[in-house]
Amino acid sequence: MIEFIINIPVFFLEIFLSKEQRIKRKLKKTKAKKLSEIKNGEYVKIHGIVKPHEKLMTSPLGKKRCIGYQVEVGREMSDYHEGQYINEEIIQNFYLVEGNQKILINPRRAKIALKKEVIGNSGLLKDVDSNMADFLKRHQTKAKSFGFNKSLEFKEGTLQEGQKLTIVGKVSLVKLKNNTRQLVIRNYEKYPLYLKSE
Repeated sequence: MIEFIINIPVFFLEIFLSKEQRIKRKLKKTKAKKLSEIKNGEYVKIHGIVKPHEKLMTSPLGKKRCIGYQVEVGREMSDYHEGQYINEEIIQNFYLVEGNQKILINPRRAKIALKKEVIGNSGLLKDVDSNMADFLKRHQTKAKSFGFNKSLEFKEGTLQEGQKLTIVGKVSLVKLKNNTRQLVIRNYEKYPLYLKSE
């Protein structure tokens, strides 16, 4: 009983401090601007539709064509807590479009929250499928321990073309390889980049 009482506040504290909740609070605090109104050097929040800048990739578990993905593999640590076992995130550069305006987004080192769905799980009498097994192998991890299946939950979130996205970040005017200049939003140490799917 005492363990249960202690774990309740810990559980809610973990939710409050989670990456998704921190991103949500940051987005809520910042006032949105239209893409046509932003200027070089501003730290802004904008809404838009995702369009690819590079060739699409395929997510490892759901096998969806996408601009990027986040995968979380959770391992049960106790009755009240699920620990993060593996996290993988790959997001390509992309455009955020609003009307006839667009801006290039460089998501490297950004704080990103994508909506995730449970792709599958494993347990005592349930094996991982081939996609899950390949993912674990790539991370040099086995689905079994002492001959028994580990209790794992596989979640995946994808960033897809046409998806609605909210971003908070600093606008910069950068020189491209073809000597043209373009507005870009990217991460800076003093001006973190936040991305959240809607």
